Amino acid sequence: MNKKTTFFSIVLVLLLVTAISAFAADTASPYKEFDVNGDTYKNRAEIMDYSSGLGGLQARTYVGRVSSGSVPAGYLGVKCGLYADNNGTLVSSTDWIYSSVSCVGFSSGGDLYKQSGNYYSRGSSRVYDGDGYVTTSTYRSPSTSAGSKTINEFNVNNNGQTYGNGIEADAIGYDPELIEARSIDGTIGYVYASDLEGDFVPQTPEEALAWQSQKKNIGKDRIIPVYAQDGKKIIGEFVIKGYDPSNVKYKLE
Repeated sequence: MNKKTTFFSIVLVLLLVTAISAFAADTASPYKEFDVNGDTYKNRAEIMDYSSGLGGLQARTYVGRVSSGSVPAGYLGVKCGLYADNNGTLVSSTDWIYSSVSCVGFSSGGDLYKQSGNYYSRGSSRVYDGDGYVTTSTYRSPSTSAGSKTINEFNVNNNGQTYGNGIEADAIGYDPELIEARSIDGTIGYVYASDLEGDFVPQTPEEALAWQSQKKNIGKDRIIPVYAQDGKKIIGEFVIKGYDPSNVKYKLE
């Protein structure tokens, strides 16, 4: 084998390793498959562990087609959440992030969470169906102590609102109106699921990308209130991380 052939062989190996590692995760949920307009898609929740280097955990969410073939830019969206392992409290979350290029699939994550403890990831994905977006939650990523009690329904506060944590939401299959969360100062309370979603829900990929490209949405964090169990008394604030292009990874083919 001559030097030129050897060089290109090395380059090919490096490209293959990069492609494989681009969507590698230190821990991840099983893929959840679902159909949109006759096409099968899959999503999953992931955690990247940077404890030995940058120091911290990053929650990520992946969504993509099961078969080959790209979808247009803006057709896919993801949202990530990181939860405390022992009680299901939401400690970190991102806003909705949409694919900026044509791709088979993509993933994105939030900032590193550096507070000590055990955590798991749980997210949501969106796929454009021609008439709006189909939102699908992921399974939760593995953890070491998720609790063992049987959970069938959420608790309800005196105002008739359901409330609970990530472990309960995973067991029941959907989020309560008030989700247990840790505020900036460490106070445990509840955030409205509707506040996590935000006011703007795009109806087309064009709307999604236009919203995302606005300067106010690039690197723009949102601050939402943390409430007491009654959903009325504000006891703190929770940060939803804005769109950071450096956290996005694409699967092009």
